[in-house]
Amino acid sequence: SNLGSLESRLGRPEEAARAYADAIRIQGELVAKAPQQTKHRNDLAVSLNNLGFLQTQEKKLDLAVATFERARAILAQLVAEFPETLTYHSSLGGTYN
Repeated sequence: SNLGSLESRLGRPEEAARAYADAIRIQGELVAKAPQQTKHRNDLAVSLNNLGFLQTQEKKLDLAVATFERARAILAQLVAEFPETLTYHSSLGGTYN
């Protein structure tokens, strides 16, 4: 979420978390309606990864682990389905950083 990232950079973690949550909800709805659209799944994983990073910064480590795991699961599925798409591999690797 661009808004979530901006709010985070401005030092407003509560607003950032709300923006990420909104993005995750909307992207989740898109994935449910059109699971074949890989862009929606990748966007959802990116938003989850961003939220996990914010949760880490805010010392909400148990939440961050669960959020990163959700992102990792989505990306692992994309890698399994599309092994030739290196972007998915890179994003998956990023969830382990």
